[in-house]
Amino acid sequence: MATWSALTDYVRAIYKISEETPDSLKLIFDVGDLRSQVVVLWRMSLLDGTDEWVQIESPFGRLGSPPRRCWQDCIGPMQSQVKRI
Repeated sequence: MATWSALTDYVRAIYKISEETPDSLKLIFDVGDLRSQVVVLWRMSLLDGTDEWVQIESPFGRLGSPPRRCWQDCIGPMQSQVKRI
């Protein structure tokens, strides 16, 4: 099982970090057409600090456009796989 330190070392070696705190990394990817994609990795601690996880956040649309129901229909069927770091 990897550690937060190992994960952050790996991400730093491969990607450019936009912002960093002891418990998070923010990356910004250029996706063309003057657009970018933000991805934030958060260090999460469960079971009173004995279990380390990573939470990945990435905004994908402006609130209210398209309608919320459209996003729910689009994302609802997707399955995500959770892995411990």
